[in-house]
Amino acid sequence: METLGQFLKEQRIKSNKSLDEIAQTTKIRKGLLDALEQDKYDLLPPRSYVRGMVKLYAQEVGIDVNEVLDRFETAPIEKSKKEGSAKIKIGTPSSFSGGYLLLLIIIGIGFLVYFIYTRTDVEETAPLLIPAPQEMIKKQPSPTTAIVTSAPVTSAPVNSPPPGFIASVVTEAITPTSTTSLEMPALTTRPFTMRFEAQANTWMRIQADGKKSANIILRPGESYQLTADNTIIVRLGNAGGVSIFFNDVPLAKAGKSGEVVNLEFPAAAQNLLKAQ
Repeated sequence: METLGQFLKEQRIKSNKSLDEIAQTTKIRKGLLDALEQDKYDLLPPRSYVRGMVKLYAQEVGIDVNEVLDRFETAPIEKSKKEGSAKIKIGTPSSFSGGYLLLLIIIGIGFLVYFIYTRTDVEETAPLLIPAPQEMIKKQPSPTTAIVTSAPVTSAPVNSPPPGFIASVVTEAITPTSTTSLEMPALTTRPFTMRFEAQANTWMRIQADGKKSANIILRPGESYQLTADNTIIVRLGNAGGVSIFFNDVPLAKAGKSGEVVNLEFPAAAQNLLKAQ
């Protein structure tokens, strides 16, 4: 049965395109495209990224994207990755030489001495806490009802500062603030900064102010930040797996999980802010 890689290579040859041309147009490294055609899935990024690569490849050679994605869903990608990882040999304890073991013992002793020293230093420099005399506590004024009537009741009594100071704090705390008044000015600031925080594996191609674009792969918990004067153009391979911030203002998700979207900022920031 014809594999996904064989099918893609055959369609590329029919379209009279080389791997170099496809790599230049899609911004995907030639090595990854070659591994895709040879069905070497253990050399490719996670499945969600490979799906985006396959979609871009199909669009570039002019074949039906849905047909290619159907083939992709049946391709043994995860099985190939497991077989590739099984070939990695892990050294056994018996392979350690005597010198290496001695070095580990010395390092361990060094860490132990450092821990004991720092622990002693902390104990010696720790501040001594002395409770306040009972006479001083009795002299402190109790909070008055007149000062706190306009503010929420606190869970524990506090000493009352000067009345003028309390009034200003209470006024600021209860003043209603519009979300739009905080967020909208940030959209007009130049230069501006974009930040992308990944909750799932996410592939990105990003370009700032017409300069050379970069391919970024973010894993869960990782983030990427870029500053530009005019425009930032982004292509997301997993729109639902990344949170977007414009000048630290959180925006709505650009799409669903696994969806490939193209965005141009700052214009896209206005739409994503309204979508929240």
